[in-house]
Amino acid sequence: MSRAQRLAELLKSEIGSIILHKLNDHRIGFVSITEVQASADLSSAKVFVSCLGTPAEKKKTLRGLISAIPFIRGILAETIDTRLVPKLRFTLDDSLDAGNKRLEILNSLAKERAKREKHLAGNI
Repeated sequence: MSRAQRLAELLKSEIGSIILHKLNDHRIGFVSITEVQASADLSSAKVFVSCLGTPAEKKKTLRGLISAIPFIRGILAETIDTRLVPKLRFTLDDSLDAGNKRLEILNSLAKERAKREKHLAGNI
């Protein structure tokens, strides 16, 4: 595992804990950190978050997280053992929503197929 990958895993854990226990911003709803990608030089990290709610609520949560970046970096400076704390960039991760939509489509297709097979079996 590379240094960037180890840092990414550490950041994922620490940022998740900070959001859960230390942030009191009313704009931030239920947030889950899905992935962190640290740059090779460890100077920046892209934090992918998934959150529940309407698109407006998700946008509000993202704005709250972005405004909390200095606070989060300050706590990270105290908790992680690195020379520099990476610059953070929060990004909404829509992959879970896309996966749910695909599952819904597959389920509806399976139901239609079952209906069709039942109808054909009844006509034989």
